[in-house]
Amino acid sequence: MYGVILGDSKRRQKAKEDKRTPTAEQNLENIKEMLKEVNLDSEQKEAERMLKELREE
Repeated sequence: MYGVILGDSKRRQKAKEDKRTPTAEQNLENIKEMLKEVNLDSEQKEAERMLKELREE
């Protein structure tokens, strides 16, 4: 889902500006932590990459 959002500049900007809770950034942070807890390293790295990409905009 976040791959689609990050791949489209309009959707990415909308996700960053969305004031609902939790935000896309908070969701990715939560996903990253959950993946870390269950030792899914490659998926955790992908979540970190997406989080970094979302924050760079």
